[in-house]
Amino acid sequence: MAKGDIMPYRGNAGNSVNPVLDTLSAPLAAAATFVQGEPVFINLAGSLAESPATATGPIASDFAGIAAQSGDTVGATDPIGNFRIPLGLFTPGLSANAPVAGDMTMFWKASVGQKLRSRRFSTDGTGAAIVAPVAANRGDMVGLMFNAGNWGFDGNAATTKLGIITDILDAAGEDIQRSGLAGVEVIVEVAQSRWNTVAAPSA
Repeated sequence: MAKGDIMPYRGNAGNSVNPVLDTLSAPLAAAATFVQGEPVFINLAGSLAESPATATGPIASDFAGIAAQSGDTVGATDPIGNFRIPLGLFTPGLSANAPVAGDMTMFWKASVGQKLRSRRFSTDGTGAAIVAPVAANRGDMVGLMFNAGNWGFDGNAATTKLGIITDILDAAGEDIQRSGLAGVEVIVEVAQSRWNTVAAPSA
């Protein structure tokens, strides 16, 4: 697990208008370990959990958004946890701020048109080989991929496609078309998620 693998993009590198960033909350699933910046879904029990790390990446119904708060109930990655303020009740977890199952936990909704950013881009279908994005990747369809504790975007043909690359940024956050520098980060516009499919989540 790694904080900030995938985050909302509020810039305007493509001279386009980004949709309003919508934040929702859902009760945390038992034994959750996700942290801020990782994809999450609402499972069949109605709880917020990390998106399944399948061989071809999560399907649309298993992608509700990106965690805006830590959901690490066991302190595996985020021992600091959250500053939790339940209404009228405080139930300490493993540390003073560790979340517990049932806590209302915020996530950034993966609405169609919402843009996300990540420095982890691969095309190998596993997420193992992180590569520098290039101009030719603009317009490529990508999906989510988990590898060695990290989430990113993958453009392999076999990966379940959930978004499209709209911009490629250099280390300073400028579009490489303008700067002429090497690509470091991809900006991906959500095309499919839990919010535009009638399919049930996988678990």
